[in-house]
Amino acid sequence: MTNIIEKFDRITKTASRSLGFRISKDEDKNPSSIIIVSTKTITKQSINSLKKINPDALIIHAEDLPKTKVDLLKDFSWGINLNSLTIEKAEKNHKNKPDFFMFGIEDSQIEPLEEGSIGRFLFVENDITEFYIKNLEDLPIDVIVTSLPNEANITLNTLVTLANIRSYITKYFFIESANQLTNRELQELREIGVDGFIFNEKVGLKEIADMKEKINKLPDKKNKGTTKNNDRISFSVENVDIDDDEDDDE
Repeated sequence: MTNIIEKFDRITKTASRSLGFRISKDEDKNPSSIIIVSTKTITKQSINSLKKINPDALIIHAEDLPKTKVDLLKDFSWGINLNSLTIEKAEKNHKNKPDFFMFGIEDSQIEPLEEGSIGRFLFVENDITEFYIKNLEDLPIDVIVTSLPNEANITLNTLVTLANIRSYITKYFFIESANQLTNRELQELREIGVDGFIFNEKVGLKEIADMKEKINKLPDKKNKGTTKNNDRISFSVENVDIDDDEDDDE
């Protein structure tokens, strides 16, 4: 079974992410975003439709899947969404060999979080307090996931809130959306450091396919170290006459 984080590293071209440094500037250029679809529906028809989108992974909102449904998922990387991760739930779902579990903080146990081939996605509310945000980086997890607020369009307040979460973590940061996002919204989310998008199937498969195409066509990320002030001409002082006060005094 392919390690899901290694797959994400290949997609985003940042295999050195966990080490905290970049291999080269070229590898950090034109990063791709991860596209995941969350679904409750696992039928031959729905799976064939999802294959046309070709998402990087699926999140299944169902536990202890029967073998017939697991077999339908064989061509996908996929994981199970759990409200909380416990030893019992981990053991019950582990037999189906998912690539990852996604779970919330409340009531989740430490014991099932050992290092291994199964990815660990932690879902946090978008109004998480700063106390929790500051401690996310030290938790034994691979991906931080949060959802967009229930608003018609992304507001500046939401963008600042998400950017604040991103500023405290170096782990993968995914955004879950139940609405279709505009090209500008997708671009601004990527600019603040969103690595992947999780789209609920309720958005519509055609709409998800359209957003995937938009994401792939987004321009390069802006260089955060470049401002208008940096673009000004830099002058050398080698050939500039400078009065020497000491000589004047003499």
